[in-house]
Amino acid sequence: MHHSRVGSCDSPVRNQRTRLLPPAATSTTSTTERPASRPPRELAEETGVTVTADDLRQIGVWDAPERDPRGRYVTVAYVTVVPVDTTITAGDDARTAHWWPLDDLPERLAFDHAAVLRAAVASTL
Repeated sequence: MHHSRVGSCDSPVRNQRTRLLPPAATSTTSTTERPASRPPRELAEETGVTVTADDLRQIGVWDAPERDPRGRYVTVAYVTVVPVDTTITAGDDARTAHWWPLDDLPERLAFDHAAVLRAAVASTL
């Protein structure tokens, strides 16, 4: 996978020195937003990376009850491909955002994000 990179943001969990995969949590209580529009909107808000719902491919669901110390969260993860010169910028809840080469990832990823990342890589092979 030539030029394979993954974006990450700083962890919102206090005193955690970990990186997490964007975007952050979304509410399921919205009555006006279609579910398919949430992932691209959150990605743009958290990283400045703009994609459409059609650009995203769902790769799995992570729902273990104790997977996140902030509380009960269910993750529906997606993968997308963007041009190699796409910039990433921290926004909304993130203080920092970075592109990381897949062969040089941060030592600690938050929660179960290493498993999510492995699934994303496997889905693109």
